[in-house]
Amino acid sequence: MKTLLILFTLCVSVTGVLSGQQREAGTDVIYLKNGSVIRGEILEIKENGHIRIRYSNSDELLIMVNDILRVNRDRVSTGLHYNTSGYMNRSGFEILSGTGGNTFRFASIHGLHFNPHLSAGLGIGLTPYNDPLNLIPFFADVNYRLLKANTSPYIYLKAGYNFTMKNENEDTAALNRHTGGLLINPGAGIDFNFASGFGWYIQAGYNIDQSSFEFDGWGTEVVRTDLTYRRISVGMGFTF
Repeated sequence: MKTLLILFTLCVSVTGVLSGQQREAGTDVIYLKNGSVIRGEILEIKENGHIRIRYSNSDELLIMVNDILRVNRDRVSTGLHYNTSGYMNRSGFEILSGTGGNTFRFASIHGLHFNPHLSAGLGIGLTPYNDPLNLIPFFADVNYRLLKANTSPYIYLKAGYNFTMKNENEDTAALNRHTGGLLINPGAGIDFNFASGFGWYIQAGYNIDQSSFEFDGWGTEVVRTDLTYRRISVGMGFTF
């Protein structure tokens, strides 16, 4: 019965090789009944009850199944402290600075890592321009990490739509209608990952926000104002 279990374990271990599929990075570890331990890559299970294992760059060895106590597979650590697949979150704030004044933006992005370099998601935030509108940006974010390392530069692009919210005060009492507009924000930054799946970032870019509003003038006159804010964005935040 134990021999059958060992054979089953070996079959599972080499299925990727026999089917031509890529196996997870790691080392096959064979524990023998005499106390010896052999590390390498299992290549084949022979019909005569032997297995063939490569235990160095080119050296191979035949081992009788009856001599095997158990078989394990040690996974190789990638050494990366950030997620390379699955859920992604980037949350932080930015200072938007330009000749027309300064403001800030809070934003949170939720999405997926597609591989060690590429991630994408959807974000929502708040940009209080108070001029006379505050903006609620809803956007897509694409982030490309340049290095497969725990500290890496990256480039990003945010693109979406700004919803508007009127700043309630005496100056906006006559403002009747307001609409949102384009958000676009390309830039670059650096990721710092110091624990598994958790880190922080700094970034800078060029940000464009658009919106418009209307208010009633004299008689039936309607005055429309189109706003385009062009700002340098500098920010930081956390990732996990």
